[in-house]
Amino acid sequence: MNPISILWSLVRYAIYLFILLLGVALVGQYYNSHLLTQILDPIKSFIEEYIFSRNVYSLLWGMLFVFIFIVGVVTFFSNLLASDPYVSIEDEQGYIHVSVEAIRDFVKKIATANREVIDARAKVVYRKKKLLVSLRLGVSSRQSITVLGDLIKDDIRRKLIDVVGIGADNIKSIEIAVESIDKRTTISDFRDVKVR
Repeated sequence: MNPISILWSLVRYAIYLFILLLGVALVGQYYNSHLLTQILDPIKSFIEEYIFSRNVYSLLWGMLFVFIFIVGVVTFFSNLLASDPYVSIEDEQGYIHVSVEAIRDFVKKIATANREVIDARAKVVYRKKKLLVSLRLGVSSRQSITVLGDLIKDDIRRKLIDVVGIGADNIKSIEIAVESIDKRTTISDFRDVKVR
């Protein structure tokens, strides 16, 4: 790992710890918990001075820190739920890193290669070495949706394993949501539609 990224991670976790302590102190202030205020006495004095102050400037500083606290909590939880930017695939000569965006575009191409699919949007998340694929499709009504969904899922799974090189155990789920069913089945049917 890069020393700069390690340093950045330490700084980020220090900020998260400060935000957590500030949040606990705010809760302690509201519930008047003597134990919490004794443990976090320096933060308590900061809160009393800046957040619960009658001085306008101190109140503005307090509001700024509350805003930073809220942004920090949201950032922390979004980082926990965020996708890794690359899928790492190991072969005999080392690692190959494939971006999640490249896999998303590949999955979309696989879905739209099926003649029954009119429109496709793909979302790919790679978290904890597991790949989650989510597709939103517009399909024609010539074929059973369940059969079509199973065909597309099998095709995506097979090509992710064969072409991209992702292990079968690393594909957690492939989900399909059909957002529209259209009776028109060819491109020429779409050209006949008048725009209003």
